[in-house]
This record gives sequence, structure tokens and C-alpha cells, in this order.
Amino acid sequence: MDEENDDIFDLLFEKKEEEDKFEMKDEKLLKYRKKVSESSEKLYRYINDKVHPRCREELKKLMENRNNAISDSYYREFQIYYKYGIIDGINIMLSVFFNI
Repeated sequence: MDEENDDIFDLLFEKKEEEDKFEMKDEKLLKYRKKVSESSEKLYRYINDKVHPRCREELKKLMENRNNAISDSYYREFQIYYKYGIIDGINIMLSVFFNI
């Protein structure tokens, strides 16, 4: 796919996201998100309790940067899944309509 088509898919994805069309109420997903939150809380408590005060803020900033990079990576991954889901759906519809 060329970059112009990628931009269209990204725009569609962002529009759907703005409209909260991706609200997922999956129990497993909620469970995993809770585990992520709990482990982050434990890690920050550990840093506050065990890491020397001079290093705490720097370590927290490094973790924040890492978390942001992971979040950006997941966001892009979701965009790609969305794009290929649309493409696969179109291909399935075309094969059904033209192979009858």
C-alpha cells in the first residue's frame, strides 16, 4: 500500500477512536489492564521505598518514557490491525460476490 492509502486508514482509525467506537468490554482485557496497573503501582512503591532518593526521579522518568514508547507502539499496532482488517474484509466480500 502506498503512503496516501495508509493516511486514509490512519484517519479512519483516529475518527473511530474519537467517537469511542473501540470501547471494548472484554473481561480478559479488563483483567489484563488491572494486572498492568497493579504491577505499575508495585514498581513505583518499590522505587519509592528501595531506590536512593537521588535516583528516584530519574528512574521514574525513564519508566515514564518507556511506558509512553510502549503505548505509542501499541497504538500503531492497533492502527495496522484495523487497516488489515478492513483490507481482509473487502477481499472476502469481493471473493464472495465475484466467485458465486
